Amino acid sequence: MTDAIQPDPTRPGASAPAAPGAARPARDFASVVAEFLEQTSQELSEAERQAGLLAEGKSGMVETVLALSKADLSLRFAVELRNRFLEAYREISRIQV
Repeated sequence: MTDAIQPDPTRPGASAPAAPGAARPARDFASVVAEFLEQTSQELSEAERQAGLLAEGKSGMVETVLALSKADLSLRFAVELRNRFLEAYREISRIQV
């Protein structure tokens, strides 16, 4: 007996499993990307805040490293997403009509 895998509701684009036959609300690509970028910005702000708290001695090393790691991973993903967008744009611009 396996448990159903549930999506993480804190990540952009995640939603609860739909009931059979239920229509899923449509989300456009731009809103998903904007939500992801907002979350990345929040994680960067949190990492900066944690670093400040560590410097003041009000936060632990583990919490700070965790916040910095999350921010680093989100930023790397955002940069890779940007690179893929640019690559797709360049490829589309080379198509002759």
